[in-house]
Amino acid sequence: MEAAAERRSRHTLRRGSFVCLSAATTVLFGVVIVGAALSMNASTDGDGLFVIAASFAVIALARRVWGTRIILDRSALVVINPLFAYTIPYRDVRCASAGEDGTLRVATRSGIEVSSTAFQGSVIDHFAGSSERAAERIKQKVRASVGSSGAAELQVSRRYARAWLADMCAVAAVVCAVSAVILGT
Repeated sequence: MEAAAERRSRHTLRRGSFVCLSAATTVLFGVVIVGAALSMNASTDGDGLFVIAASFAVIALARRVWGTRIILDRSALVVINPLFAYTIPYRDVRCASAGEDGTLRVATRSGIEVSSTAFQGSVIDHFAGSSERAAERIKQKVRASVGSSGAAELQVSRRYARAWLADMCAVAAVVCAVSAVILGT
């Protein structure tokens, strides 16, 4: 019951196009992988394995980049970038704003500035204003959390961002590439 309430208090900020692009890339290159595997017939050839390795690498990269987001949790916001995730307790957020280039940045009271890959500036964002809207949502959450308890033990932290599908595809890409080199053409 408490876990369900915890999930309801979380809100994820991300570009809708990132979700679509990530899914489309995964499906498209998944089909390429299946096609390359089927074209190899009963024999294993290096060229087919290189195609499979490259496809897995594209999926891994796409899932990492287009899986970026900002999570507004109960006591902290989490900026998930392609390689690292930054946890910033609301009490440590000094400001959240979109820079002149449209990139969303979160500045902490200790002077750390975290840029969000999920809300990098783009020509479309210049007109759509999604970075500004995300910054406003963060500001609202920070204002709403002023004086709340429960985050006293949290500190600003950086950790490796987990992306299970991307990581599995990266490992598969390496395995296929090494196998292709060993087998040759």
